[in-house]
Amino acid sequence: EMSGLEGLLSLRVLMLGKNRIRKIAGLQALFKLDVLDLHGNMIRDIENLDHLSHLRVLNLAGNDLTCVSNLRGLQALTELNLRRNRITHVYGVDELPNLQRLFLSHNLIQSFDDVACLSQCSFLTELTLDGTPLSNSPDHRLSVIFHIRHLKILDQRPITDEEKSEALAAAREEEERLKEMHRQAQMQEHKEVTIAAIKKAWEASHKTLKYQLVPSASTQSLSLASTRRPELSLRSPSLPQLRPSYCVDLTGSALHLYGPGALDTLEPMPAHGSQPVLELFFHYIEFDELVPSLPRVGHSYPELQSLTLDCTNLAGLEQLNALASLGSSLKSLAIPPWGNPITSHTLFLPYALYRLRHLGLTELNGSAIKSEDVTEAEWLFGSLGHLTTTQLPQARLLSLISKYRPRSTGPKRNAIPTSLKRSGVYQEPLTRIALQYHGSLVEQPDAVRCAAVWHAKHR
Repeated sequence: EMSGLEGLLSLRVLMLGKNRIRKIAGLQALFKLDVLDLHGNMIRDIENLDHLSHLRVLNLAGNDLTCVSNLRGLQALTELNLRRNRITHVYGVDELPNLQRLFLSHNLIQSFDDVACLSQCSFLTELTLDGTPLSNSPDHRLSVIFHIRHLKILDQRPITDEEKSEALAAAREEEERLKEMHRQAQMQEHKEVTIAAIKKAWEASHKTLKYQLVPSASTQSLSLASTRRPELSLRSPSLPQLRPSYCVDLTGSALHLYGPGALDTLEPMPAHGSQPVLELFFHYIEFDELVPSLPRVGHSYPELQSLTLDCTNLAGLEQLNALASLGSSLKSLAIPPWGNPITSHTLFLPYALYRLRHLGLTELNGSAIKSEDVTEAEWLFGSLGHLTTTQLPQARLLSLISKYRPRSTGPKRNAIPTSLKRSGVYQEPLTRIALQYHGSLVEQPDAVRCAAVWHAKHR
């Protein structure tokens, strides 16, 4: 204990190092004290010192301090030694107007934020932080030099003008990095808000979900319950069609388009400095609005391998015909059930396999395409494709062929060569070529539904 000092009114220097002292006390009368050395004791708190206004040197090294505080009142203090403690945070040092030397070596300080008050010490010229976790950081020296501008000696090494210049440059880079992080955070927040608004508008306009397969009383076979426009549309007629801002998110090789407005961004990506788009996602876009843009997908993203139609109101089998214009590089197609009523149709997968066979898909809705599935799809819809193609007027058929075949030259350029008719290359696309979709489900002849009814009768 510290006791018996009450009568030493003129005492200037007090050395009580290594005495197992646990608490600072008994100094109430020592107003003239100039140097106080309490190193090597067991002191846990800095206390009872605020009246020592003439104290210049305080040594508390080698104690059990965990936090630096309660220094107010030490107006004359110029040197503070706190080495070899367990200090994690430093507070109140900026309240010492004359502090010049501070020693914090071998403590538990993790970052400069733990000693941030040092940046307000106008006269601090010497500081030690060696032996702390902070000193293990490769740029800690430059960081400290930048934040404490008047510092001349750090960790017993003089600070050079070159280091000051480097510290300033590093600080500017850090400032730019923080600004960029803030900008990215704002962009992410804006993106999330925009996507949430687009999703909310989609959900608000698609509350009347009425699309299912029911038995037909007249044919006792499968038919579509919502072939009439009021039931087929998943939009509520009583709700306004909300058009929130669109959102485009390109992360690596994956491109996400949210909202109808995003379709205007379907343009080729710059060839230099960017990855090719390999995955494309459409979110909250009416499929009928998407149809005119599908031919541009293959042109804009020739290396595209995966396409996902998320919440596009894909409702009828005929709409799958529009996907035939996609590029041949496509390997995977995903049409999630939520927001796409077509997935509840029992003929959805077989018809998709049949109509899109020429794309060479290897995966559909997350499942590998098997040869037996393709064979069954051909058995179900092969006669439909053949029948539809043969019933088309020749002029219309030639018009469709021109989209899949290069134009012939010569006087009989409008004729279909016999050799081409017999070839497998010709037969494969032409048995499907008449199965088209022009962007409005109710205006299409319900050929696919008729085929479903026919097969239900005769299978």
